[in-house]
Amino acid sequence: MTHNIWQPLFKGRCAVKAIWFDTAQAGEAQARRLVLAQWRNGARLFQMERGYLLEWPAPEWHRAETLDGLPLCQLGHVLSSAPLSAQELAALPAGAYWLIEGARARAAVPERRVDPSAWLELDGIALRSALRPPRAGAEAAALLPEAPKALRDILGGAIPAASEERAAFLRGARLALRDGTHVARGGVGGAVTGIAAAAGQGLLGVFGAFLGALMPPGAGGHGAGGAGAPRRPAELSGWARRLIDATARLAMLTRVSTLLGWRQAMYMRKMLAMFEQGDVMEALRHAIPLDALGEDARPAFGTPSARAHLTINGPKGSGVIIGIDAQLQQHLRATYRRSFERLDREGKVDEAVYVLAELLKCGAEAVGYLETKERYAQAAQLAETMELDAEMGVRLWVLAGDVARAVRLARTHNAFAGAVRLLEKRNHPQAPALRHEWARHLAARGDHAEAIDVIWPLPDQHALALACMVQAERAGGTLGMRALVRKLALLPGTLDKSVATLDALLGAAGEQGAQMRARLASELLILSPHSEATRKVAALLLRRLIPERMAGLNRLSRKDIDKLVDLSKAALLRADLPNLQFAAVDVVYALAARADVLAMAFDERALMPIHAARALPDGHYLLALGEGGIVRIGAHGKQVAHYPVPAHHLVLAENGQRALALARRDGNYRISRLDLISGKLTDCASMPLLFWGERYDGVTWNVTLDGRLAALDTTVPQLPLLWQIADLPGAIVGFAEGAHYQAILLRAEDKVEQWSYALPGRQMRQRDGWSVPESLWKLLPNAQCGAPYDLRLERADDGVRLHVGGAIFTRPVVIGLGARVDGLAVSIVSDYFLIAVQLDEEAIFSVAQLATGVVKARVTMARSVEPRICMQGDHILMFDQAGRLVDIDISSGALKTLSLS
Repeated sequence: MTHNIWQPLFKGRCAVKAIWFDTAQAGEAQARRLVLAQWRNGARLFQMERGYLLEWPAPEWHRAETLDGLPLCQLGHVLSSAPLSAQELAALPAGAYWLIEGARARAAVPERRVDPSAWLELDGIALRSALRPPRAGAEAAALLPEAPKALRDILGGAIPAASEERAAFLRGARLALRDGTHVARGGVGGAVTGIAAAAGQGLLGVFGAFLGALMPPGAGGHGAGGAGAPRRPAELSGWARRLIDATARLAMLTRVSTLLGWRQAMYMRKMLAMFEQGDVMEALRHAIPLDALGEDARPAFGTPSARAHLTINGPKGSGVIIGIDAQLQQHLRATYRRSFERLDREGKVDEAVYVLAELLKCGAEAVGYLETKERYAQAAQLAETMELDAEMGVRLWVLAGDVARAVRLARTHNAFAGAVRLLEKRNHPQAPALRHEWARHLAARGDHAEAIDVIWPLPDQHALALACMVQAERAGGTLGMRALVRKLALLPGTLDKSVATLDALLGAAGEQGAQMRARLASELLILSPHSEATRKVAALLLRRLIPERMAGLNRLSRKDIDKLVDLSKAALLRADLPNLQFAAVDVVYALAARADVLAMAFDERALMPIHAARALPDGHYLLALGEGGIVRIGAHGKQVAHYPVPAHHLVLAENGQRALALARRDGNYRISRLDLISGKLTDCASMPLLFWGERYDGVTWNVTLDGRLAALDTTVPQLPLLWQIADLPGAIVGFAEGAHYQAILLRAEDKVEQWSYALPGRQMRQRDGWSVPESLWKLLPNAQCGAPYDLRLERADDGVRLHVGGAIFTRPVVIGLGARVDGLAVSIVSDYFLIAVQLDEEAIFSVAQLATGVVKARVTMARSVEPRICMQGDHILMFDQAGRLVDIDISSGALKTLSLS
């Protein structure tokens, strides 16, 4: 129903109660922006006609001509967009919204209520949850990981405790090896041992001649049977075989007496007799474990130190070397192996496992043996005790029915892949659940593209895969492109919904646009398998890539272009493609290959202090401003996001999608977690940290606190422990971590020990000790195995010199620092020394090669405050609290600067 109106619009100042925005005229996106600009607290928004009606909670006086939409005012019982006369108003029904168009009044009815919060872009806004109080001591203790069990505990007490005689034997053997053989020392004991040894050797000669007469022709390997032909046991009588075994035992005891003493030889004779007589329990109580360091021992880099105790109950390489030669070890090994086979035949599984794991040190074989007996829980516990591959433990815990423990172990050691594959080969019912947990773990780390690949084989979990795609696409940059091409490969039908995103990528102008298209091409090249949608994208992309490559705007090779052409399956494009002559790209000189020193002076000062800096993907930076929070700076120096949480240190995930912020609070550090994809910011806990890893995988973070080396789960509030080494024999004075290793330095009295662990399995691979020189300035861990780096400062005529020594140097490396040093920070990462020196008027940053000490880069900052230098992947970052940042790319030698005003 329509009514003719004399005056169709309000003019001048009027009390506006609502505004109508025409989407057909302004467009949907612009209409939404206008609605948000006019929003008031308590307002209501309706979808009405072909636009949006925004109704304010109370009328506001405005000039009608200045509003971006059509104003509606309250006139009696209606809201109208025109000043109606009394006659016109009386002719209209009550309670309606009236829009005046073309001098006609038309009644409009709201179609639905609209929530405009869904329109808001929140990527640059940090979402915070309140800081929770620390857990009580009992609750925190409940979160500690379960410690590996001793072998006897795993077997449920089926194996009796070791005898006192065995402990006495090991003590005597250790003393003999430390002080030299009894024969060499002389004295009464040495004389007795020498006489016994001579007597033994004489008996050996008699037995040898006698046995030679007993053996049939060819039994010795030099007769008619042919050279080296093995003697078959059937060729000898039982009595002859027993005589030969007795001779072998006598030979072994003679060698033991020579090496360790006659008392130790008699102990071994007694122990071997127990095995031969079938006295299993007593034999196991007295048996001496073989140490597995005989063939593949690592070199000892330092002075050997005495163990605190002689527990022989762990992984390969943790036993005691009793100093017997290879023949003696072989005899013991053969004896133990025969005992295992006999115990297995008799069905004595516990005893057989003990022989394999404890005596023979064959941990993997023992675990496999338990698995064949379907003792999965014991096998899983033994795998952890023997520090075997974590994926083996994960699979066994699943087979044992303890999926929760399997997931904890997999998260700690990043050990999902192998366990999932093995379980799926067996068609185990828990394999999909473990694959699901694997995908969740990857998503928690921020590796959304990898999570999509992991979860997609499960059809009922495609919703989770789509959620990961959406999260990754929101991140933009390389991660967003990776998610986009994976989505198009897995769901080709979504190409129509991605047209706007693809148009923006293909149409982006300038050098930045060319680089974005080059990254998209790289993602397409590594993608497998492809779909019709990704082939269409490749064909569209080629039309922009080829001209840009001709102009030198990207570094794609001719081989890459040919691969994209093959991928696109565009026959016409290939037919029309000319013989391309690509322009030469600029030659890249890595920092290590430079003949001259990369030098610069950075005098410009800024206002915002930089306490920590990290390089993010796609040329962004994450900067900690102390109490001023954290900012994310884009590739062109503009602030992209601000996170309102104090931060003096930053720890960045390897994928650049997660970060931890640390703020000093007296003796503790307040720790907050940042999700750099969604912008979510969560306060986690306060901890007395001493050292910590500068990088982490997005979930597990390695730290030292309260005298412990620990791994924390950063996805859970309060950061519970996933793994720890406690009760260390000294104070932790150093920590270093790389991609495949971590190490700590322990100080005890006048000695320093270095403990090194392999990552991600966390198997110990070094424990050595050194005395501390008096002239030492600082020790830095060398986690790649070897002696720690020892740093000394020496004053000379030309200034202060830094001397660096260690296991990798044939002689110390000397680096000049300057005339006078007020403050000095030194770190060693990968192949470089990183040095920041504070002088009177300036700071000098130096980057030197580790092996030679040759300085490759030097940066000077005038009037510097607390200079810092760090290395992150291919980036060396230099910054100070005067707001300046210098980024040197090691691979290209390129240098960038940033001042934070």
